Amino acid sequence: MSLRVAAHNLWQKLSLGSVSAKFFSEPPTVDTVYKLIGALFSQRPGDIRSINNGSVSRVFIVHMPKGKDLIVKINRESEFKEYLKEKWCMERIAKIGLPVPKIHTVGKDIIPFAYSIQQRIDGIPANQFHGDRQKIWRQIGKCAAAINFLPTGGYGRWMGDFSSGQWACRTWGEYIQPMIDRIFHSRSFWIEEFVAQENLKNMRFIFEKMKDWKFSPTLCHGNFAMSNILVDSLGDITGILDWGNAASHRAPYYELATAFFWMNREEQESFLMGYGLNWSQYEDIKNDVEALQLLEMLDLARWSTEHDNENQKNLEKIRKQLKPLILRLGEQIFAHRRYPSVRGKIRDVIQAAIDTPHSSLTYLENNRTSNRYQSVQLDEDWIKGYRTSRADILDKIPFKGKKVLDLGSNLGELSRGARRRGALFVDGFEYDPFFIETANLINAYLGATRVSFYKRDITDPGVYAEKYDLVLAFAVFDYIKKILPEISRITSEMLVLETHVLKNDLDKSYLDRLSPHFKYRQLIGYVPENADGGSGKRAVLAFANNRKRLSELNL
Repeated sequence: MSLRVAAHNLWQKLSLGSVSAKFFSEPPTVDTVYKLIGALFSQRPGDIRSINNGSVSRVFIVHMPKGKDLIVKINRESEFKEYLKEKWCMERIAKIGLPVPKIHTVGKDIIPFAYSIQQRIDGIPANQFHGDRQKIWRQIGKCAAAINFLPTGGYGRWMGDFSSGQWACRTWGEYIQPMIDRIFHSRSFWIEEFVAQENLKNMRFIFEKMKDWKFSPTLCHGNFAMSNILVDSLGDITGILDWGNAASHRAPYYELATAFFWMNREEQESFLMGYGLNWSQYEDIKNDVEALQLLEMLDLARWSTEHDNENQKNLEKIRKQLKPLILRLGEQIFAHRRYPSVRGKIRDVIQAAIDTPHSSLTYLENNRTSNRYQSVQLDEDWIKGYRTSRADILDKIPFKGKKVLDLGSNLGELSRGARRRGALFVDGFEYDPFFIETANLINAYLGATRVSFYKRDITDPGVYAEKYDLVLAFAVFDYIKKILPEISRITSEMLVLETHVLKNDLDKSYLDRLSPHFKYRQLIGYVPENADGGSGKRAVLAFANNRKRLSELNL
């Protein structure tokens, strides 16, 4: 089991109270549910079955012969307010058109437990869906944005007045200060077990600074796990379940803090896309989101230590499992808070360079190329250029351990892509010094190694001296068509060539000219004319004098 999955399972156990049936002196049974339904509904229920034996909140499916099936949730009487909160949240969510169960009733008077009776929603848990899960995460993000748009009164995870909708804490400080105090001053919880001693002072400072947050609270779900989402056969959301961890909090901070630690990067990006945020915007708030994550997890660890019940042995085990997760998150936070960095300023300079209108001219052919020609990747963001990413094409080329030459390297995106895919080193030949300067800035920002750029005019046969295993010639055929003998001479294994936009016959325009210099060829694929699509296409081909080399392509 991955660390991410294990962490999520722990969060479920702690935040939702899923620990042991021993919390019930006499656990509810099917007969308990039969009595409850008989007292509230005129028709007799059909089949009743429990769907999660072993948790504190027991859940039963009740088949109703003359109507929609029901979901019955049963908990200790002391948890009655949690069901009232869930009812309050779902009634407001239903008003904005999001799919949530209809609550028939909540109570604690018919049976010696708190209970919530809901209409069952059709669908399967999203974690059982085998199609495009990123589609689901985008939908979840969109739903989260709609939920987070609903204003609330007060702060925290507990409601004070259900009739007025006022949450328990009147101020943000009233909610967060006791949480901080519990973590640092508990008699039985030793924070030093979870946080390195040298970080304690800084951590307390970070948490205390959180009290200065100024925001208008909104409704947050607080537990967007796939198991809490129902979908149909197409992966469209049919139900948003389990509002026990809902809060009146800071959005999207609380939503991200309670969800992102369990998601992988692709899932996070999909969630953000649905929410209406990009990765750069998330980076702007990441420090505060991670601090809130750490505060919440430490409070859960404290609770697992202090909670006095028959299942203390199991809670101690959970607390020990939480320790490496909290240590990792703490180190992650302090790693990028401890040291100064100019990385953000380098990125600003890169953006300014790319935004500068500039075109290059070669002195032999007077061919013109813009500095916005390549799309450039900076971390998870793409700065759009004239051409799309060539990542799918690069994935098919056997770079591992190869010496690579990139002709007309522009801003170096192909060069860095080859190095990321295992090239021993990459040299880029580029005529324009401004392009080279910008490419080196990007290298510095990304920490790219063994990627070098040289001022060379690739139309000049005199620049070709050293041999390379692989030569990349993407959209530069007009520059090299007169010096193909030189290109062939320095290519030990394979030339990968991308054509210009195809207007005439591929054979006459390219293949007939290359055949005298390379015996074998293989079509790798086609790419669009430009980043906006366009009506044309470009071909990408591999050429070699040894057929075996072409068989190494990952086609």
